[in-house]
Amino acid sequence: MKEEGIFIEGFNNKYKIFSTGEIISLYRFANNGKKINTFIPIKFSYESKTKQYQCSLSSKIYNVKTLFIKYFNLNPPNNFQRFTLDFKNEKGNFNLNNLYFKPLLLSKANFLPEVITNKNNEPIQKKCIECGKIKDIKFFIKQVNQNLTTFRNKCNTCRKDNLLLEVKNNPDKRKTYLEYQRKRRSLEHVKEYHKQYDKEYRKTLPKTYVAQILRMSVNDLPKSLYKLKKEQIILSKKLKNEKC
Repeated sequence: MKEEGIFIEGFNNKYKIFSTGEIISLYRFANNGKKINTFIPIKFSYESKTKQYQCSLSSKIYNVKTLFIKYFNLNPPNNFQRFTLDFKNEKGNFNLNNLYFKPLLLSKANFLPEVITNKNNEPIQKKCIECGKIKDIKFFIKQVNQNLTTFRNKCNTCRKDNLLLEVKNNPDKRKTYLEYQRKRRSLEHVKEYHKQYDKEYRKTLPKTYVAQILRMSVNDLPKSLYKLKKEQIILSKKLKNEKC
């Protein structure tokens, strides 16, 4: 077992880290200065404030997860979302077979996020934590933080629905939102954009447009109702054009 471990740098070959989840002290010095060979496991302690496992190596405190990631070259599945090293079963057991990278979530989620890459390791799709649908990566806002490029866990549709619901239920936010929209739409370039956009938008009658007319969330609009309302709008347009 001693030969299988990896020496931890900076301690003159005093500590070894093992794939079985242990860090071992290989020697100590007696009061007379004599070196004594040992094989003593280092204890790991859990800090509830930082939610981290720590250990003391020659009176210095180290993050245990960081040590295992470094010396065993543990890498997350991809670099397009944040992960944290976690335990499959037994908490505090750092055996490599008991470790895995878990997607890091800052809030409650209905589904775990998942980034899908192509053969060139480029992100092409992602699963939304709100609706659970796998969508093209363009439907997720890109976030660049230092050397890490990630994508938001909620797709644009779910983010918009949640924001609108929040605005609807909060009078102060609704007032601010309406004032912002009023000022924005008064700008000339915005007027021209909406003129062209609405023209094309109404031709295709996407689900978001029909949901807006019905004052419903896109997620709550069933296919049958969408199809029926879409046909009704098309028919109304035809009748209007014939009268003209």
